[in-house]
Amino acid sequence: MSYCVNCGVELDKTQRACPLCNVVVINPACPPDTGSSPPFPQTMSLPKSSRRKYLAFVMTGVLTITSLVCLLINFLALSSGPWSFFVCFSCALFWLFFILPLVVYRRTAYIYILVDAAAISLYLFSYTITLNSHGWFMEIVLPSLALITVISVVMTYWLNRNKREWPDVCIFITVSLGVTCVMVDLLLHAALSGSPAVSFSIVGAACAAALIVFFAFISRNRRFREWITRKTHV
Repeated sequence: MSYCVNCGVELDKTQRACPLCNVVVINPACPPDTGSSPPFPQTMSLPKSSRRKYLAFVMTGVLTITSLVCLLINFLALSSGPWSFFVCFSCALFWLFFILPLVVYRRTAYIYILVDAAAISLYLFSYTITLNSHGWFMEIVLPSLALITVISVVMTYWLNRNKREWPDVCIFITVSLGVTCVMVDLLLHAALSGSPAVSFSIVGAACAAALIVFFAFISRNRRFREWITRKTHV
């Protein structure tokens, strides 16, 4: 049994240095046992679940302090406008996108889609508070987000039903993009001119139609699909 000559702490037979004061152990009568394992880990490590919770706790504290400080500064200088709402909603968006998955263990795609859609809506709504303009959010942004959310939910359900080939997935995504483009065009014209119409979405719809025909041909032609798969490493 050895003791540290500096602080007097009792040393394990495997210790090469004092764990308290880091003084090197020199005892010719009892050299360090290099074959045995040390009585405690040499490096501190947390379990994976604890690391996730610790990171979520720290980031939540940072985002909360940032929001409170900005609210306080904005309250002391009201003449600058309610800019702190934008910061608070940005912190909330970041938390919902990146911190929430760290603390939720039962991961359900549908819940994440709905939460992300609500977070994006709140983030964009902060612009309406800052700019004091609510028309564009209710007439354009909210319906567009609702359509994208519905498409995402339907696609998630469709993919979970059966295993899909990549050309079929590309067809679904292309159709969704074309429909979204036309929908946004209609909403923009309805909000600006008072009557729904299409203009720029015609180009997007034509490109989507051409891509759908191309992917449909790949989906039906097995040999061509396999050749494309090998060449593009899909």
